[in-house]
Amino acid sequence: MPLADELELVRAYAEIEKARFGSRLAVEYDIGEGLDELPIPPLTIQPLVENAIRHGLMRKEEGGRVRITVREQAGRVTVKVWDNGVGLPSRPSRLLSGRADEAGRPGLPRGSGRGVGLPNIDRRLRKLYGEGLRLESRKGGWTRVSFGFVRGQSLPQANTGRD
Repeated sequence: MPLADELELVRAYAEIEKARFGSRLAVEYDIGEGLDELPIPPLTIQPLVENAIRHGLMRKEEGGRVRITVREQAGRVTVKVWDNGVGLPSRPSRLLSGRADEAGRPGLPRGSGRGVGLPNIDRRLRKLYGEGLRLESRKGGWTRVSFGFVRGQSLPQANTGRD
């Protein structure tokens, strides 16, 4: 799927959330020039933005900001979704690993839902590019989820976005 199409899904989702939350939500886009036709696995960025809004920003009374950055440098593409929400648990890697948290839930903070989005995206990226999601966070401050790949790295033709 071209990056422009994935970003159109992100914009549509963000507009729905803006209608619900009004001025509590700001979404910024920082997309490098010439990347509109860049092939990207479907439904990789939109679920990251959804997580940022639902689990990061909307848990803060004042809401916050999400920034989507897609850049290319020396043939390597980096995609980042950053938010200034509540941050992740002290060991954010558990959200990808499936290991249980203190309450016995599989890698999720209490009340966070089923939690299949991040592990599924991580697994798909690892299959396609040999590397997955990177999570960085400061509890109570911000979260950044990112991934990267070499431009031109071939995607399997049969990839539908499902495992």
